[in-house]
Amino acid sequence: MNNDQIPIDPAKLQLIRQNLEKFLFSDVQQRYDEQMRTHFSFNERPQRSEIVFHRKFLDDCKNLNEIMEKSILPLLLANPGKSIIVGEMGGLSIEDREKN
Repeated sequence: MNNDQIPIDPAKLQLIRQNLEKFLFSDVQQRYDEQMRTHFSFNERPQRSEIVFHRKFLDDCKNLNEIMEKSILPLLLANPGKSIIVGEMGGLSIEDREKN
């Protein structure tokens, strides 16, 4: 079975959702794309923002909560309405959000 056929650890997905809700982001939605990425989009008044995680990062990450609190969420708060992309090795980049 390929790695992309094995579900992502639901505890990690729940941890991401809990972190977003803790920072009062609302209407959190999750989807997957054909490039093995998991998208979380959410309202960040008055616009929508997004975090996109590469599958390999989510599979391999052992300290997701710490990375969320110390790196991803501060970057997200500093860039409302953007997409924060988390690469397969954990590198972070900022892009304009696609209107999907």
